[in-house]
Amino acid sequence: MLDAAADLEARPDGRWLLRCSGRRFLLPADLARRLRDGDDPDRLGELLAAAPRPRRARLRATLLPARVVRPLARRLAPATVWPALAASAASGLLLCALGLASPAGGRPAAPVAWPQAVLAVTAVVLAAVVHELGHAAALHRGGGRPGAIGAGLVWLVPVLWCDVTEAALLPRRDRLRVDAAGVALQLPLGGLLLCAGRAWQRPELLGAGGAILTAVAWNTLPFARTDAYWLLCDALGVPSLARALPAGAPHRARRIRAWWRVGRVLFAAGLAAAAVGRVVAWARWEPTP
Repeated sequence: MLDAAADLEARPDGRWLLRCSGRRFLLPADLARRLRDGDDPDRLGELLAAAPRPRRARLRATLLPARVVRPLARRLAPATVWPALAASAASGLLLCALGLASPAGGRPAAPVAWPQAVLAVTAVVLAAVVHELGHAAALHRGGGRPGAIGAGLVWLVPVLWCDVTEAALLPRRDRLRVDAAGVALQLPLGGLLLCAGRAWQRPELLGAGGAILTAVAWNTLPFARTDAYWLLCDALGVPSLARALPAGAPHRARRIRAWWRVGRVLFAAGLAAAAVGRVVAWARWEPTP
């Protein structure tokens, strides 16, 4: 028998979502109706243990509550169909190529005043919000309900997050869409600012575009808990690459995980070497007289 804190909700695809003790499970309609009617089916514990487990969001401080995120995700959902995501990513790559290949203009750059600097930082934050809304919109399109958007610290680096816990309950194709939507929608914004900065010789626009593209590049590296990491996990059909794979995992998944572990060690070593190099350069720096 379910406890009083359990909650059952019918979904448009015919399945039911069970929220129980802080966890969520996707159940067949017949089983869910039996639970709703007070019946306690045999092997319920085994069924719940075998159900997909959601990802845990890194909650720190909420910026946009779920009641604000969900209407925005609903309006943005048409932009998360696969052709639209592919077009968005392609246009972003084209803009980046144009911005990097464009020659510098002949006009000298004007000094950056604090209003321009504030606008540049605002553009970076808004691009990050668009990234998280992309995840939320893709989740909404798959039939899930996105949660809040907030900010937090990962390795002392400020990041935004979106609660897409219910992505774990979606089919694999929809989970892949949730993983890819953020980068695909954020990339054109960085490319556009980069082109504008080159065309108008504005260092604040170049800096904002570079910051956005740096965030995009970071999310394409699968060696931390980035979008690329979850994309790789969902493509292989495994819950995590950091833990041992299930006994029935295919050989391909085990081979890719082995290479991933090697890449993660090299990635961590590269970050450590870069950090040490920065510290050494800072220690040797002397002001020009």
